[in-house]
Amino acid sequence: MNLTEFVTAFQQRLGFVNILILLTSPESFTSHELLSQRLYDAAKEKQEKWLTQARSNTGHITPGTSGDIIDWAVSWGLLFPSTFSWTTTARILDHLISDEEYNSVIGEDSDYNPLSLSMKEKLFYLYICLKEDGASLVYLLNNLISPDTWSRQTAANLLPDIYEKYGELLKSSVESLSEISSAQTLIEFAEQMRKGRKNVVGTKELRVTPRLEQLVDLGIIDKPPKKRDKYVYVRTEFTKRFAEQFDNWLEPEEKLDSCFFKRCAYTYGIKATEAEERDIILTLLRNYEKLVAAYGIAGIDEVALLSSIEYLCSPKPIIMETDQF
Repeated sequence: MNLTEFVTAFQQRLGFVNILILLTSPESFTSHELLSQRLYDAAKEKQEKWLTQARSNTGHITPGTSGDIIDWAVSWGLLFPSTFSWTTTARILDHLISDEEYNSVIGEDSDYNPLSLSMKEKLFYLYICLKEDGASLVYLLNNLISPDTWSRQTAANLLPDIYEKYGELLKSSVESLSEISSAQTLIEFAEQMRKGRKNVVGTKELRVTPRLEQLVDLGIIDKPPKKRDKYVYVRTEFTKRFAEQFDNWLEPEEKLDSCFFKRCAYTYGIKATEAEERDIILTLLRNYEKLVAAYGIAGIDEVALLSSIEYLCSPKPIIMETDQF
């Protein structure tokens, strides 16, 4: 699993990515500057209320930082880097965003808070986070499981080891000069973070902040009720369950597709049954038709992920893994 190299302290609230998807489309073409302004305009009058009601009160965006949310979505493969239109993965998220959430952002008045994720959205983002940045998230949680509370600084001190170990791992298995260069960059970042050089973009504190805040949004860790505006975190029952299920930060990516939803069911305390072949065929056909009707095309990977999320969040939860399709 790859470490995300582009991380800034302003990429905190996953809900802002939802808003970005609502402001774009499969066919939209715009500039980074214009889209950044649109995102800020959509949130500027409501974000104070949304953040006050969220589990974390940090992560305000400004005209100068809203562009970081776009870069976030691009690095996760949700938007194309030149047109800022949807990739096929973004189409899944579009189906998971409710009408109430749409209305709260660009439609009629609504009390819905887009910064408080639904369970479907949590599953989607957890899958993306682990796929793109699983090494750091799993390593952080497994090294923070013992104390009941910890600060951002405590977590930040773990980052240099993550970057160095991952860089060394990549270096030992690379097949090209560019891969060697990428691996060496991670190792150099580790050394720079240890030295605490203030002129280095992406110090350990800045780089650990969005990762911890993502875990708050995902319901895996929390903040003390009276310190939701601070970078202080508390362990919950979900933290322990997550650490039990995701205990190897170097596991092969294939494992994510073979037992992700089973592990999520345990982590979030969802009582679910295993899927039968008939369930798989029916949901495959239904969601294939749904995605084709909306976009004119549908790939098996996006149909599988959408189907697995919907089944685990259904009234009678069923576990299906994406590699079963």
